[in-house]
Amino acid sequence: MKGLTGNLINKIRSFVKNRKVIVAVSGGIDSMTLMRIMAKSLPKDQIVVAHFNHASRKESDRDELFVSKEAKKLGLVFESQKLKRKPPKGQSKEDFWRQERLKYLRALMAKTQASFFITAHHRDDVIETFLFKLITGRTLAIPKEFDEDLLVYRPFLNISKEDIKKLAKFLSVKFVTDRSNLDISFDRNFIRHKLITKIAERFGRKSLENLHFAAMNLSNLQNVVTEIVEFLLRSYSDLSEFSASKLAKDMIDLSHSAQIQIARVWLSKLAGKTFGYYHSKRFLDFLQKKRPSIQLPGRLQLNQSH
Repeated sequence: MKGLTGNLINKIRSFVKNRKVIVAVSGGIDSMTLMRIMAKSLPKDQIVVAHFNHASRKESDRDELFVSKEAKKLGLVFESQKLKRKPPKGQSKEDFWRQERLKYLRALMAKTQASFFITAHHRDDVIETFLFKLITGRTLAIPKEFDEDLLVYRPFLNISKEDIKKLAKFLSVKFVTDRSNLDISFDRNFIRHKLITKIAERFGRKSLENLHFAAMNLSNLQNVVTEIVEFLLRSYSDLSEFSASKLAKDMIDLSHSAQIQIARVWLSKLAGKTFGYYHSKRFLDFLQKKRPSIQLPGRLQLNQSH
């Protein structure tokens, strides 16, 4: 573990340089290990530890206090925010909490003049995200080590959960256990604790490496396809009805798969968010006037004009 620790420290120093960063810490083993590694990698005045209190469990305040104390032991600045709103009707708790955390971290970046924030997402999280998106028909966008759009850095992304556990033991990292992460009524928890566990038991740990490799390759391929389609769509100067009608005619001789990819990118540009196969297919039907209207997530309704 000494070698892995040294490699991570060198990697983080090389990437962060002299920039100020936010380190997102929940109190669990992954983020507490990240906080310890960050404290070994950078001067203390470059690091702000951020904790988002979901106020979803009786232990939530305990976790916040725990992270605060551990951050101060390391001489690091600590910031936190407690969630005071409940998810709107129809939105999952997981999606709502993720959005609210992101809002908080972005606001804290502005307040502290940090360049980006850092999370403890690891290789097993990539596999979980890949399987979740595959099963639910969403676009196969997989987390990147550095996401230029979200301004998030993930130095653990190619490290397994098992290695993080070993690293935590090696560094004598203290952490708390969030019982909600064990609740398999949440889709991602079910995938993490049931599906991935069964895959590893049946096919061996090597199968998880294979899934990670497949996830990264498919995500990279989709990114390349998106870049090509965006380049080709530049000739359609806007998202007007005329351009949409022209596009539908121009791509009529392309394969169905190619048409779906074009519809996916166009829809993403129109709505400002990514969509998977299901909504891309419906949008393609709409472009080809096979549907008079479509309803999309986020209360976005599109209607054919007559």
